[in-house]
Amino acid sequence: MEVTTKFDIYNNPEYNSCQEEARVWEETHGPYYRGVMCLKSLDGGVSKKTAEEAYAKISPFITNTLEEVLEKMQTPLCVLPINHQGKCMCNYNSLFTHKSFQNSLAWIGSTEGDDGYIYKNRANRKFPIAIPDSIEKQIKNKTNKLSCAIPLKNATTNLMIATAALDYAVMHFFIEGADAVINTRFVDKFGDSLVPFFQSHRQALSSHYATIQKRAFDDDGYTICPVLHEKIKIEHVFNSDRCNPNGIQLGHVQPRSNERFTIRGMNLLIMTRTGNRLVGEHDFTKNEWLRVLQQTVFVHTVPTTTTGTNTNP
Repeated sequence: MEVTTKFDIYNNPEYNSCQEEARVWEETHGPYYRGVMCLKSLDGGVSKKTAEEAYAKISPFITNTLEEVLEKMQTPLCVLPINHQGKCMCNYNSLFTHKSFQNSLAWIGSTEGDDGYIYKNRANRKFPIAIPDSIEKQIKNKTNKLSCAIPLKNATTNLMIATAALDYAVMHFFIEGADAVINTRFVDKFGDSLVPFFQSHRQALSSHYATIQKRAFDDDGYTICPVLHEKIKIEHVFNSDRCNPNGIQLGHVQPRSNERFTIRGMNLLIMTRTGNRLVGEHDFTKNEWLRVLQQTVFVHTVPTTTTGTNTNP
């Protein structure tokens, strides 16, 4: 494929917008999370070899050097409470003994499936080569699978992913019936600090969502679908059938976008499939999705006429 235009993946309108939005988010929410979480930098994440291999494939299309790409590598951060006992950890995937819960928590760290032509089929959200759809469409060639980048709309920062992991773990922890699958050995590693930490963060989430007239928990402290206000139950997590309307999904407050990182603290909620479908790609904090629902109900309840004859008695 002949390359006529090369792109700067770290200096384009979408990437720059994501960085600015991240800066604002850190100013707004960063102080709270930094005050309650360990956030120590840990080993791991995307390997240098993986980044180098991806760079070799995408380098004909971009102006950036390998050194620039390697400078964007991010290490994971500890998601445990500040001054915690025990070893630091970068996720809560072992908090539960049941695979359905483990898989649900793992959504935080992994991008969605893709076709592999440009975007990798599931990858670390901190992958250093993240490009917007506008660039992907111009370099995609269906005769050659490069699998060398992730969608910018699925990327995030190491701080954002750590805070998102905490939010999502807390929402799972307070699902009705989840105590039956909590990994007590995991919890016991941290003495008496983890459960109070989760309880305190549940209150912080409740207070935050109350400011935008939304709820993540009911009056008893159990996790609910914030769209339907129905309690999430353990069987909803167990049943991963895509046809199950009560199955759970990773819901966004502000929807995925090439102009902001949305895997971040205070932006993710557990939604039922029905609830998530109703919001769609709308901003959950705004009224457009409700207006669509209201209009839909209206046109199906107001008497209509057919062939000029009013159906009213």
